[in-house]
Amino acid sequence: MAKNNFSFNNRYRVETLEHDTSTGIYQIVERDCGKVFISTSASVGATQIQLPEASMIYRGFNFKLVVGAAQTSSIEHAAGGVIVPNNTAVGVASGRIGNEIYAICDGSSWFVYGKTDGGEYEVVV
Repeated sequence: MAKNNFSFNNRYRVETLEHDTSTGIYQIVERDCGKVFISTSASVGATQIQLPEASMIYRGFNFKLVVGAAQTSSIEHAAGGVIVPNNTAVGVASGRIGNEIYAICDGSSWFVYGKTDGGEYEVVV
């Protein structure tokens, strides 16, 4: 039997970011691990994903935010804690469509960084 070049084991879990439309904030929960969020609602204005406090239950937890609309999208620490590698930052933001922001937790810290598609990132302090 010939293969059809379609595999289910290498697919991303893509989700359009559904957040509180009055605040533009989405709170990460455990089932979000491994997801690719796409922010598409320019009518809301800025979109923010809030990180929970880093702990061992989030060790290995990771996700990606793709800027899908001409608006500022960010990943920020909900508890006012800092993220690595910039220990004074509480988040990373971008407003350029196609830019990606990644978040990974090692159990004690959140590592948040951007992958550029030609646009700039802002460190939120």
